[in-house]
Amino acid sequence: MLDGRRVPAAGENRIGQARSSLGRREERVFMRWKGCGPLHRYLLFDLDGTLTDPAEGITKCVQYALASLGREKPRQEELYCYIGPPLAESFEKYGGFSEQEAQLAVEKYRERYSIT
Repeated sequence: MLDGRRVPAAGENRIGQARSSLGRREERVFMRWKGCGPLHRYLLFDLDGTLTDPAEGITKCVQYALASLGREKPRQEELYCYIGPPLAESFEKYGGFSEQEAQLAVEKYRERYSIT
């Protein structure tokens, strides 16, 4: 005992006997869940608009695709409707493209997106 608290025995941790009843794999999973696992090597960010604002990049690529296909180049604010839904569907719905034209517009969009 240390200051009225029991000192864990060898093989025990702060949760006592619960750990010893786990198998080796389950113990690793449990320890990671408890935040006691090894340091992680990678840190991933989900850049879907939570940490960054993709609106400018998306709307500029849409402008490029529209201009490449001889369409009017609307202001960026008018192109927010393209953010979210599938691109081909958006080009058909908002740009008035046929299915084939929409696929070509998606190619142009990705051409611009790949260099930015």
